[in-house]
Amino acid sequence: MNPNNSELLPYKEKEYHKYLVWKLLPKVILETPGMVEDLGIEIAEIDDLLGIKTQKEFAKRFGIHQSTLTEWNKKPIPKEFEHLNYKYWARGLTKNIVFALYEGILECKDAARINLWFKYIENANQVSPEPPSPRTFVDLIKLAEEADEVLKQYDEETRASL
Repeated sequence: MNPNNSELLPYKEKEYHKYLVWKLLPKVILETPGMVEDLGIEIAEIDDLLGIKTQKEFAKRFGIHQSTLTEWNKKPIPKEFEHLNYKYWARGLTKNIVFALYEGILECKDAARINLWFKYIENANQVSPEPPSPRTFVDLIKLAEEADEVLKQYDEETRASL
């Protein structure tokens, strides 16, 4: 804890900030030019974090005892750092995931993707269980035809609503 007995500021506040950045952001974001700046993080901060794979390595690099990191892990994420949490920044990627799901449905026509679409996009209250795997080639063709019909019907309804 902070020697000033403040409950809000952790001991070694600067290192705590770096720890949150390291802990909350995926490595790919830390190493991708432009993505870090979009989250309001200065490049100088990132250089210190590259290559750290474990909490032990983090503690060693910044001269912090591992028990301090354990204590920091127990603390809720401060409001000023919530934008680093994947639940925040990943929201911007949701449209890409939805489009990839749509493309996967068109390409694969599998029941799992169709059920997922209806569950999350159409807010279907109850998703039918995934059908058993087809046992023969004829079963597979029937399943693909059924999926194709569902997609055609959905596509027609979607175009009609536009």
